[in-house]
Amino acid sequence: MAFRNLEEFLQTLFQMQLIDPVVLQSCLVGLDLQNNSPNDLLAVLERRNLLTPYQLGRLRKGDTDNLIVGNYKLLYRNDSGSFARVFRAATLGTDEIIALKILRQRWLNDRNMVNHFHREAEVCQRLRHPNIVPIYDVGVDGDNHYFTMEFVEGGNLRDVMKIRKKLSPAEATGYMDQIAKGLEYALRMGVTHRDMKLTNILLNTKGVAKLADFGLAGDSDSVIGNRGETPQHALEYATLEKATAVKRNDPRSDLYFAGIIYYELLAGVPPYQPTRSRDERKNILRYMNIKPIREHVPDLPKEVVNVVQRMIKFDPSERYQSASELIADLEELQIQLGTHRPPSMSNASMPALDPSSVRQGQSDSDNEMPATESGKTFNNLKMICVEERPKYQSLLRDYFNKHGVRLLLMADAGRALRRFSSDPPDCVLLMGQSIGDDIVSVHNRAVELANDAEIPLITILSAKQGELRKKMSESTFVQILKSPLDLRDLRKAMKTLFVEIEGWRQEQKALKDSRLIR
Repeated sequence: MAFRNLEEFLQTLFQMQLIDPVVLQSCLVGLDLQNNSPNDLLAVLERRNLLTPYQLGRLRKGDTDNLIVGNYKLLYRNDSGSFARVFRAATLGTDEIIALKILRQRWLNDRNMVNHFHREAEVCQRLRHPNIVPIYDVGVDGDNHYFTMEFVEGGNLRDVMKIRKKLSPAEATGYMDQIAKGLEYALRMGVTHRDMKLTNILLNTKGVAKLADFGLAGDSDSVIGNRGETPQHALEYATLEKATAVKRNDPRSDLYFAGIIYYELLAGVPPYQPTRSRDERKNILRYMNIKPIREHVPDLPKEVVNVVQRMIKFDPSERYQSASELIADLEELQIQLGTHRPPSMSNASMPALDPSSVRQGQSDSDNEMPATESGKTFNNLKMICVEERPKYQSLLRDYFNKHGVRLLLMADAGRALRRFSSDPPDCVLLMGQSIGDDIVSVHNRAVELANDAEIPLITILSAKQGELRKKMSESTFVQILKSPLDLRDLRKAMKTLFVEIEGWRQEQKALKDSRLIR
């Protein structure tokens, strides 16, 4: 239903908390509740990048459904399947970025499917492993059955293969080792994956592989359809297990389909052609007559060939009998091939922050900040950072978490300032390119708060914002930097500012003591 007037639209925005109230109020400058329309305000919000295209599209239609689900606001639709949709979302109040999976409306009247969706989440919610995407919250909001999980910025192995075509033996083996370790842990927790494929292996910004969508993990008889198939129709698993006379949920089935992934990573082509045809997917010859991988990669080391071939043996008794057994061979392979370390996305260039100097495993211990009078060191700081771009949120989070900094990332500058005022952190970082046109006013207000709380404030301006510096307040507690800037240089600047502030405090203490003596 379309909004009748600007006032009604404004009330809706306030109630939904899509935008910080202070920021929303600032967008009304120049608008009149009687003479302007909702579209006029939407134009302002779009110009200031305060709403995503997904949100703008919904609001222009007067459709507020699926903008807020539970305690989360939906930002973008990331993926969509026959069973569920996945959104990039943000937690109301903190703007923490997460992924939110929603059961499609078509299944709401199917109790088995609804139960299966919740069971998937609840079974996997207890899984906590570096190579498994964690699930956080499971809930129902009206007709929306949903759960939240880590938002993994970096794509999946299918995306990688579209660009790279095929991987080196060392790189493919490195990824397979991580996949096997995720499967090994899940099995120890009593969970099988049941949907191993390239798109269900996500890669974070450091190139770490994470298993996602345990869509059939531990599925029970109650969710098996009349044709003996699971809700997500994993015919490949059902066909293979039926033909080889093993029980459903046999862990060796996951190892077989992990082998299919390994084969494609190395060869650049799948061992059998993908198809949507149910009859073809139920044809057992599809899984028996797999072309030897050497026909695609003649120079593939025989040790790698042996592992691949054993993983995809049709007879389960000839496959690896456990993920642990597979991991032992993969680790031996990595020694022979040269240990593969996942490529780090954190070395990519950023317009407002260039982390190119940060190297995997590189130590910054020589740059540690000395302990202050309060006992704070760089390794136990709490820092607020205003940054809305997910890619850069991940870069900053990974880097500062490595150094023990508790980083609170917030996309909304107004909310960050209120948090700064009510619960001052140990340090504040403002990213100018993310904040945009409001950087001067946001910075100047932050300076007032920094002066009151006597804590460091660092603002990083983009190259185009350099001229704004003359309008920005400065003080003992403030440092204004300009990109391009390395993450390590940022950290050094923070260290310097902390030392200068500590020196100032010592001077103030000495002055106070001298007055007392007089």
